[in-house]
Amino acid sequence: MIIRRSIKWFVLLAGALFTAQLTALQSDQEQPIEIEADAAELDDRTGITVYSGNVIVIQGSMHLYGNKLTITYNDDNSLKTANMLGKPAKFRQMPDNKAQGEIKGKGIKIEYLASENILRLTEEAELVQKGKMFRAYKIDYDTEKSKMIARKAVAGEVTPSGKTAAKNAGRIKVILPPKQK
Repeated sequence: MIIRRSIKWFVLLAGALFTAQLTALQSDQEQPIEIEADAAELDDRTGITVYSGNVIVIQGSMHLYGNKLTITYNDDNSLKTANMLGKPAKFRQMPDNKAQGEIKGKGIKIEYLASENILRLTEEAELVQKGKMFRAYKIDYDTEKSKMIARKAVAGEVTPSGKTAAKNAGRIKVILPPKQK
């Protein structure tokens, strides 16, 4: 029991240390958003835009890649959600402190929930920064509070790729490199 509790706290602490550094360049928000895709469909009535086929999104140091991007807007035309699907979808971004190294992430689905400031990576989710790696079925990262929550898949849950999750699928795994001498 003590060993299980110790492992649990170690994983939580490692995750907290890892995600505390996941902050984007402040200037990224001031940069234009560039989107490239093979096709696009905009529906002003529903507030939904869909980009498909080799989708690339660039805003400053943030780069997002996938097969299909669906963006929904609120009534005031502010961003509601952005969902990128891929095999896997990938992103990379440089934090304000460039010495911390570039952040890279991937998941079959990468979702941004604007009103909650949540970046969610689902199925084969992974975050990597300067040799530190955090992997789980689902990773929620609060971009405002620099807080991360990760979990394994629930048995029977339907994944973004349409599969049914098996028992213990996507268990959380953390790799921390040794300190440099």
